[in-house]
Parts: sequence; C-alpha cells; structure tokens
Amino acid sequence: MKKTLLLFVAMLTLFLSACASNFHTADINLHGVKLKNIKAHNAAAYYLAEDGTLYSTGADSDASSYVVYQDKEQGIVAYDVIAFQEIVSGGCYINSNNQLYMWCKKPNALYNYSNANEHSCIMTDVKSVLPLTYSLLYTDLEDNLFLIGEYKENSYSTKKPLFLASGTSSVGAYGEKILWVNHTGNFDGSGFDDDFIAELNERFAGTSVTSIQVQNDFLLFLVDGQLWFFGDYSKLINRNNTGKKQFVLLDQDITEISCSYRTVAALDGQGCMKVWGRCISNDKRNTDSPQYEYCDKRIVAENATSIFVSDSCICYIDAEGASHIYHSEGWTMFYGNATKDKCVGLNRTPNTWTKK
Repeated sequence: MKKTLLLFVAMLTLFLSACASNFHTADINLHGVKLKNIKAHNAAAYYLAEDGTLYSTGADSDASSYVVYQDKEQGIVAYDVIAFQEIVSGGCYINSNNQLYMWCKKPNALYNYSNANEHSCIMTDVKSVLPLTYSLLYTDLEDNLFLIGEYKENSYSTKKPLFLASGTSSVGAYGEKILWVNHTGNFDGSGFDDDFIAELNERFAGTSVTSIQVQNDFLLFLVDGQLWFFGDYSKLINRNNTGKKQFVLLDQDITEISCSYRTVAALDGQGCMKVWGRCISNDKRNTDSPQYEYCDKRIVAENATSIFVSDSCICYIDAEGASHIYHSEGWTMFYGNATKDKCVGLNRTPNTWTKK
C-alpha cells in the first residue's frame, strides 16, 4: 500500500511539473507602466507598452496559448515591438526594423521556424501580420499581400508564399475567408462569392476603408469613420436568429474596432468605447459564475485610447496608459490585481493594476 501511494505521489508530481512547464506565467505588476495596446482572453494576456516592450502575465497551453519569455522575472516577452499577434501555441511580432519574429511550442518548417521555445526572426521587410488558424497573412513594405502555412489543403512556405494581392490597404480574415481592399478602394477576397464582392465594391465605391473584421457570422467595415455591420443584426444584439443578413450602420466618428464571434466593440474620436452583442455583465453580488447580457451600443468607457474584445473579455487602455479589463472564467492573475474575483462584469469597475 505504501509503495502504491509513493508511486501515485511521484506520478502526480511528474504530471504537475509537466503542466507547469507548459503553462507559463509571470508574477508581475504593471501599475505605472504606460501601455498602448492589450490582448487578453480566457487563456492568455499580452500588454504592449509605449516604449515597445511586450509583457505577458501568462498563457495556458491547454487552451492552445503559449508564451516564451525573454525575461520571465519581469514578464517581458520581447523588446522593440511595434505590432504583435497570437498564433496557435505561440505568437509573433514585428520590430522597428520590419523583422517578423516568432515564438512557438513546436517547430514549423513552413514558417521558417526551426527551434521550439525560442524567439526567431522568420522574415524581413514585413509591414503587417494577421494570423489564421493554420496560416499567416502578411504584407510587405510595398503592401503586397501574401499567405504562408496551410490553406485550402495546400502548403505555402516563407520561400514560396501564396501571393494574394498588391497594393492592399486593409485585410480581414476568419477560417478560410479572406477579404481585402486595395489603395483604390476595390474589394477582393478568397472564400467569398463574386456577387458579394461586387456588392461591396458598389456600396463602398469612392470611400476609404480603413479596417475590415471578418467573423463566421458577420463582417465589420470601418469606412470614412462609419462602422458598418453585415450579418444578422437581431442575432447580434438580442440572440434572436432571423437568418436575415443586412448592412447596418452601427455608429460614426469611429477610429478603432475589435470583435469576437458574439461581440463588437468600437472606439470613437472622443475616447468612448461602445459594445454590441453578448457581454460579461456581473456585478459585485455575483463574482463566481458568469452572467451575460446583450448590449446595443452600450458605453463602457469614456477615456479609452485602445480597445480589444474576446468572447468574455472586454479590454481597454485609458488616456493615462493603464489597462482595464472585464473578464470571466480565466486566470484572474492575468488581468490585474485590483481584485481577485473570478468574474468582473460591466456592472462594476473593471480590473486594473494597482500599486499594492
């Protein structure tokens, strides 16, 4: 019996050690760090400071997130970062020299990434990057759009990428759907039918499209400061699935947009962050189990400079460079130290970093 117990303890120790080695966290406090961008969800959180330092409070590999620190004690993932993205079991960033770096749990020959658990430069002269599940979209310094990775049962590498378009000004993608617009305002894409592309070109002719967001059920277009939604609007704001897809003007004077598959967020020129769709709504009376409500242009902040939403996280950076996050069901240490409550909804103060 004693030997059995000892064997069980040893196996449990090995199991917990293996989990801990894959679930990377950093015990840090970002109070006083001036931030400019944030991406947080149930499985990971990343914070980009104004000086280009990328921080992470952790990433759960069991949920396909993964982080590799360059300075774990300080929670620093990378320096000199101008843009970053998460990928499946890893991430990537562009530095001020337009080099694209990647970290990942496993090697990937298509991405020119050979050493797991390291930061490696996989490409140069990269202007922007957008991840899909098994591929990466990127633009070069001449705004040519390419794809590397697995796409529609084909493989494309950094040496032989798939060329998609030239002169692109905005790109959105989800699954195998890719939609882009060029500098002359013409739409094109992959995974969309020709009639829909023609409709977009007719509707938005002569306008400036500055952002496209693609989800499975809807699309967002930021056009001359106007936020347009295409999809089942009733399903978005009250879960009433009518099956009718239409264009709806959500708001004007918009400077930034973000969305997940059930939530839309917009930032206007006065610093107001507004949300539509399914949002975490807990107040202080319920901090243990998530509650949700459907919003229709609800203002959640009035001093925001940058925004991000995932399915149960609503995040923004304020004018002082501090982060604020509404969250549920994730790792509470990811989102701030103002509270350790499991669920922090729109009907209370968001989580942030304090001096503690």
